[in-house]
Amino acid sequence: MKNFNRKIAVFAVIIMLFAGCTTEHIASPSTVVVTQTDLSGLTSAVGTIKFSANNGSGTMADMTADAGSATVLPLCSFTAPSGKKFAHWNTAADGSGYSYIDGANVKDLAVALVKAKTDNGTIVTLYAQWMDKDAHRIICIDPQNVTSTRIVSFKESEDVTLIPPESEIGYSFKGWYLTADPTGSDEAVTGWSAGAKTDDVVLYAVRETAVYTLTYRDEGDADFTGMIKGLPTSHTYGKKTSLVSPKRSSYTFMGWYPTSDCTGNRLTELGGKDVTSDITLFAKWEVCLECSATELSALLASLDVTTDAYKIKITDSNPDQSVLRTALTDNDTKNVCLDLRECVGMRMIEHNAFNDCINLMNISLPNSVSFVYADAFSGCTGLKSLIIPDSVVFIDAGVVTSCTGLTDLTVPFVGGDYGTLKQMFGGNVPMSLMSVTVTKKIDERAFEDCSILTDVKISDGVTIIGSRAFSGCSGLTSVTIPSSVTSIGYSAFMDCEGLTRVDYTGAIADWYEITFGDIYSNPLYYAHNLYIDGELITDVIIPDTVTEIKAHAFILCSGLTSITIPNSVTSIGDYAFAGCSGLTSVTIPDSVTSIGYEAFAVCSGLTSVTIGDSVTSIGDYAFAGCSGLTS
Repeated sequence: MKNFNRKIAVFAVIIMLFAGCTTEHIASPSTVVVTQTDLSGLTSAVGTIKFSANNGSGTMADMTADAGSATVLPLCSFTAPSGKKFAHWNTAADGSGYSYIDGANVKDLAVALVKAKTDNGTIVTLYAQWMDKDAHRIICIDPQNVTSTRIVSFKESEDVTLIPPESEIGYSFKGWYLTADPTGSDEAVTGWSAGAKTDDVVLYAVRETAVYTLTYRDEGDADFTGMIKGLPTSHTYGKKTSLVSPKRSSYTFMGWYPTSDCTGNRLTELGGKDVTSDITLFAKWEVCLECSATELSALLASLDVTTDAYKIKITDSNPDQSVLRTALTDNDTKNVCLDLRECVGMRMIEHNAFNDCINLMNISLPNSVSFVYADAFSGCTGLKSLIIPDSVVFIDAGVVTSCTGLTDLTVPFVGGDYGTLKQMFGGNVPMSLMSVTVTKKIDERAFEDCSILTDVKISDGVTIIGSRAFSGCSGLTSVTIPSSVTSIGYSAFMDCEGLTRVDYTGAIADWYEITFGDIYSNPLYYAHNLYIDGELITDVIIPDTVTEIKAHAFILCSGLTSITIPNSVTSIGDYAFAGCSGLTSVTIPDSVTSIGYEAFAVCSGLTSVTIGDSVTSIGDYAFAGCSGLTS
């Protein structure tokens, strides 16, 4: 009976170990999040490591450790308590911190150093952990979770049964092995009988990447898994799975959705780590009728009046647009979404082509169209969205005059010789317009004085934003500048007083490559905050590939709190950091030879500036208004 009790005790200890509990012999690390930024702040020999006998006796000399390098821990020379021997080191006296084996070559001691730096300077104390003299260690390493190494003791007289570690999202546990990279001939260790192990045992948790099953249904819950060629039937965690679009007679496929009501985000692919279980995807369909231009009138006459819109595909290569218009106006109680994408012989949208088609809710144009003439869609009061394809090279004035219900408009260009947005609307942009997307070019005065506009999407590929392009757009609250933009003309964002945020899709190094025409060409003049990859930029480290900080680069960017200028930079342009009130100190390296006009003017938070010896030119008022400057 005594031996049976021993077996139960050890089994209980191991269960607690892998369940993440703590006992006298278990190291369960506290939660410490360590980033690369944390580690980069540590310099050579930053940590002092002290050793505690922790109920043992004796002394051990302190040592230093570099957080960025491996540290070889000394063998324990403390005298163990009666009946005990050394088990391992731990950063907490009760074993609840990070565990390390004596003599181990450990680089991740940096984690403890970072924690120590936060809590009490740069001193880490390692506490000796003790176990019974006749016990051995089981050192359980989980490569998938580097902070979860556990150490437990066992005795030779005891049976040992192992259970799986804590689960890791995206991985299935394969087993405990004696090597981190087992081959096909290696067998998993599930435990051992009393007497089978007479020394310490090191075990590695081996996991396999999870593969999840994909099931497909439509809105009516009909299962068509395996019926559509090319549809993937599984998704591997950590990889991307592309989803194909199925076809169905008289229907248009609208997308895959994760819920049966087909709401929320439409899915075109499954992200690497977004899926963590088997998933069912639901196909959303839209009824799509087909007919020729001459058949449209009869088809519409046969349909019931409904608040929904009928989607109708025109099958002619180059349909008679006047016939289409007559069919729509004669049946104006039937809402229609007209699909012309297969009309590849169509080269233009004619003058008055769809004038006063009040039941036209949406129209899809073919990529063969090059010209859209005046009043093509004027008076289409039911039109909600319009996409003019990139194939178009000319858009006449007044194409969407009196389209009072239009909410979304996509055009390849606007402004300059192409005509402003106001001109497209015949002078009056409707209050309904919520969003405009430009895919190729934003020229001069494109959106000037469109105060009702709240959202403009600038597609990647636009390289120039013309002068006064958004001047007077007081309704704009945010703007996203794509990485393709290289030049923004003078006064492009003048009087955009509602701006609070600027998003940039490129890297910070690319931002310095933009040429700003004047102080009002940079939207930061009003927004004051720059975001890259969705994160507010406060601390800027300019990469050493940058040789010039161009004029107006960060004007009035009060969200900026620090700037590091490398030795590659030779000049700082006019107004480059003017009004950056969050800056407290600036060091200008020896490589810089010129500082522009008002470059740091009104940086009211600046208290110190260090200027390199190579500066030969400082523009007027470069530091004017820096009221806090003391050195």
